[in-house]
Amino acid sequence: MNKYLLGENEFDKFYDLYLYSFNRQDSLQRKRVFKERYDHSLAYGIMNDSKLGSGLFSIPFEVNFHGIDYKMNGIGDVMSAPEFGGQGGAGKLMNEALSDMYKNHVTLSYLAPFSLDTIVVLDLNRFLTIPKLKSRVKICLESRMPSMVMFREFLLKIFLMN
Repeated sequence: MNKYLLGENEFDKFYDLYLYSFNRQDSLQRKRVFKERYDHSLAYGIMNDSKLGSGLFSIPFEVNFHGIDYKMNGIGDVMSAPEFGGQGGAGKLMNEALSDMYKNHVTLSYLAPFSLDTIVVLDLNRFLTIPKLKSRVKICLESRMPSMVMFREFLLKIFLMN
């Protein structure tokens, strides 16, 4: 089990960090919607003494890309309290979440708002950056999973065409 995964009893700390980090006003509607997301996500956090300093959601989905289903985790609400900013907490949590995805054979990860411009293909830490797109898209160069091989070949054909 990952030591940065938060449990159900840490919801209030995560929600308070969200309100504080994004300068949001609390409301019953906002808290209800956020709780729903928390209950369907893997919430990661780093404690600084008794206060949550950084956090993020890793939200499990399945996506169908041209007729093939893939496991995908969306990364959202990456946050740090201002007094803990710049200390690498959010980056550490991102690395932990990506490592857990790899261990769980999650093929894709999208950074919110979950569009093609923010896709990362996870496998063996060997990536090809596609410079033609406005944001970084990375495609793995090697894979052992048959569906990953097909997906990689499809993306290479699309993005590397002249």
